[in-house]
Amino acid sequence: MRRWAIIVTLTLLGLIIPPCQAQQEPSWSMAGANAQRTSWTPEEVRGSLDPLWYRPIEPFIQAKVQLIAANGLIYVSTAKGLYALDGDDGAVAWVYPTELPLGHSPTVHGNRLYVGGFDRKIHCLDARTGQRIWTFEASGFSGGFHTNPLVIELDGKPAIWAGNRDGRMFALRDDGSQASLMWEFLTDGPILLSAAANSNGDTVYFASNDMHAYALDSRTGALRWKSAKLPSGGFHSWWPVVAGDAVIFPGTRPYRYMVRPQVAHDQEKLTNSDVGYSTPMGSLREDGTMDASRAFEYFESKPWRRVYFVLDAATGKEMTFDFDQDGAPEYAPFMKAGTHSGTVYPAVVDADGTIYTYNNHAAEKYDQGPAGWQLGARSVIPTGAMTASDEPLAFSIGGNVVYWTQCCDRTSGAYALDTETRWQYFTYNLAEKCPGYDQMVTGTYESNAVQVYGGVNGVYGSHGDQNPPIPYNGRVYMHRGNAVIAWSADGNASAPLPLARASAVSAPSRPVSRAVLQERLGEEVIKIIGPCRADGNWSACHLRPGFGMHGPFALSAMCRIGDYLADYYHSPADTLYTLSIAAPYLPPDLRQDVMAYLEHEYETYFGYVHVGWRDGAPRDAFDLPPEVEADRPNLPPMLWRQCEFDGWTGDDIRWEPHLFYALWKYAQLLDNPQAARALFDENKSRLSSPPDDATLLALPYAHNAWIAGLRGYLELERLAGYSESSARRDQLERLLALRASDFQKDGGWGGPDSHSWQQTLAVARNWMYMTPELGDYLREHAWADVSQAFDEYEAVAPYWFVTWFEGSYNENVFQHLYDYHGMFSAKAFLFEAPPQELAAYLDVPAFARGDLYYVQNLVATIEAVPPFDLTATPVFGERGTKISYSVQFGGDGQRLDLTITLPEGIGIPTDHTMQGTDAGLSYDEDRHLLTWSDSPPAGELVIIRYVASIATDRPALLVSSAELVAADGVPLKATAAVMANPYHVFLPLIEKRHPG
Repeated sequence: MRRWAIIVTLTLLGLIIPPCQAQQEPSWSMAGANAQRTSWTPEEVRGSLDPLWYRPIEPFIQAKVQLIAANGLIYVSTAKGLYALDGDDGAVAWVYPTELPLGHSPTVHGNRLYVGGFDRKIHCLDARTGQRIWTFEASGFSGGFHTNPLVIELDGKPAIWAGNRDGRMFALRDDGSQASLMWEFLTDGPILLSAAANSNGDTVYFASNDMHAYALDSRTGALRWKSAKLPSGGFHSWWPVVAGDAVIFPGTRPYRYMVRPQVAHDQEKLTNSDVGYSTPMGSLREDGTMDASRAFEYFESKPWRRVYFVLDAATGKEMTFDFDQDGAPEYAPFMKAGTHSGTVYPAVVDADGTIYTYNNHAAEKYDQGPAGWQLGARSVIPTGAMTASDEPLAFSIGGNVVYWTQCCDRTSGAYALDTETRWQYFTYNLAEKCPGYDQMVTGTYESNAVQVYGGVNGVYGSHGDQNPPIPYNGRVYMHRGNAVIAWSADGNASAPLPLARASAVSAPSRPVSRAVLQERLGEEVIKIIGPCRADGNWSACHLRPGFGMHGPFALSAMCRIGDYLADYYHSPADTLYTLSIAAPYLPPDLRQDVMAYLEHEYETYFGYVHVGWRDGAPRDAFDLPPEVEADRPNLPPMLWRQCEFDGWTGDDIRWEPHLFYALWKYAQLLDNPQAARALFDENKSRLSSPPDDATLLALPYAHNAWIAGLRGYLELERLAGYSESSARRDQLERLLALRASDFQKDGGWGGPDSHSWQQTLAVARNWMYMTPELGDYLREHAWADVSQAFDEYEAVAPYWFVTWFEGSYNENVFQHLYDYHGMFSAKAFLFEAPPQELAAYLDVPAFARGDLYYVQNLVATIEAVPPFDLTATPVFGERGTKISYSVQFGGDGQRLDLTITLPEGIGIPTDHTMQGTDAGLSYDEDRHLLTWSDSPPAGELVIIRYVASIATDRPALLVSSAELVAADGVPLKATAAVMANPYHVFLPLIEKRHPG
């Protein structure tokens, strides 16, 4: 029918595309169905279908996760592990629990299953039983695996490719009982786009969030090509799709919702309003195709707005056209459709090479849907009118049948490409078709637009990424509302199967040494100031705010529910505080440069409430679009706020109170009373009085900020040498007591159905602007309340530690960064989690440069590690005086080697006592060395004590030195000095008489 018309046309042009894969397995073995990620299988399930069974799952299922169907089982990745359900009746075949969430869908290859997770491991399981066969853990200070493993047979063995959030692509070989690393390839950004392979398996394709696409030799990892930098705001959630000689990468428009610097429209209108025609794509032809000339012209004039990148599979060059023969390149006619942020849904390719995308092509707003295109054609093939262009959907193809779902559990169905037949599975009535399926979600306003996982504090919505129906064994499977649903021609289920519960797991642990953490901290600081260290031109290393690519949350977060919350690190206090607390853990030379940089930042920007967008280098890896760049010069540093956030008080400037906490930490770093006094005198007038109690109750994060600010004010006042302000002390004590007595787990806006953007902050709100001092107070005065709140938040937002997590409330995809910082701060400061647990939740930076929250999380983890310390008591004595030595450090689960060099003048050590280790000390008398080796558990406090006497008659400074070396090879050093036989000097008595 319509398809054949276009194929005939393309055959005449000599552009017919060969099938991507000659044969397809009927299973849906990986995300996107196969190694080319075409989302096509030969499985056709025609006709009207009804629920055969449906089972709610307790642990959270990411919206982007696809169900995997093979071996008669349906596999689903969750935040608590992998579930395998019987495809016939929904029975739980097995559960593989994990301590940390899984990253994406699993991949089944024969009787083996492979899945990656945020535990930084690839897990290989028996696909039939769920028994672990082996695990592979990424080396070094790695990130989690947030991609679906690509698995194909290579040289007679399964080979696995998986991208890591730390920027590495890993290639493994399954050797049976273990995995071997074939190679790893490092890029300059997180890899969140799963890899695809060409049809013969010799090349793998992926994109990195350094905004480049890559093609590598599958066996060796050799670079075949690296694309030019692509105009995308990142590559998340999905995968490239191989279509004959082309590879199609889905991208992200680097715009946000009506918040400057920005154009005057949201993303939907960036396509509709700028074109100026009633039918966005073009006119319909008699053969059912649609002229795509206007789409080609649109991208010719605004090429930075394309969201699909069609690259030559052999060269990585973008495929372009010139139908109007004006010499300017034209691009594939894939107009953007979907919600207001996130990466667009990937292309789907059928058996004859037709490429389908969710395309904003129709004249009527509510008639958008998948449209096909043959590479090189001047027209597209509309196939189904489904919904508005800003409503996300997902689809797959089995044979000649397209299966689709719309967001928010609203509608789903199928239609045949070779006939005009359509079948509707449900239309705004899924709760009637499957009563009780939605017991793990909350929120029904605006046809479930506000639906969230969990209860009233849920933040993960369903109006972003979507997953398609999966055809398998004569049935169609999908997950909606955190339930797996099976549809069949003979379905008659009217009640859910019992809830599949989460398995109990232990707290995650990641052994890591203090030295490694400090090394990573230094790397992050060098990203900020490194380019300017040689010439000291610190202004060149000033960073503008991070560009938060959010949907409508960004607009509300500007003033209504927060203080420019989508302009990350807009306050000069953010930089001052972060680098001030980081500096003590840096090498001396880097610390000095940080102090010089902070001096410049303070003098240049601390008089502003917002550093503005005009000046500074970007934090983001992506390039801003031309319209956004054009607006940046209009946004210099702000002397006063352009709108009022109720959490701050005072005149039009409305200084944020927590700036005083930053000033206190900066003064501590300077360690100079005169400097502290100058800081206090210059800034003391900026602290106003807190808002009323009702406002503080409604905005607990503002309450936290005022407590931090008052604490900082008093401490800075003390360092400045002034008497303490009793009024400020009273304010602080009152706010602390109020915070503990009025602590509320649930927000007062009414939950998700209130359609309030405060819902997006439900998990972070109580922990933002958390400090160690506030953590101590709440632990002592509100333990039951804060513990209950944290446990619930962790349950409803299990990916809280993940930067730019692709699941947010309402019309957003990317969750803000306040979960990942606020929850981490609470875990560190309030709940005093051990360092190995904190390290397990260290993700990767949200920005290519200057992610201050990541730096703060590193510092909090470092400070939780017992320091490596060598002490001596007493610190002076004469010959024969016994000196008690003590060396202390924390175990990290790996082998540690301790060497203590005793100076000449100290006798043989005796009276060894050991705590936290069963290994003893060895003494080499010839070399005067004490040695010890063991592998104490992560977090175990090790204390080694010994006694040695002064063995010299001469006055001398006797310095013992200790060195602790971990398996990672980074040494820690400590010294302890004892003064032997000190001179005794007696001063004469002086009599002083008073006159008269």
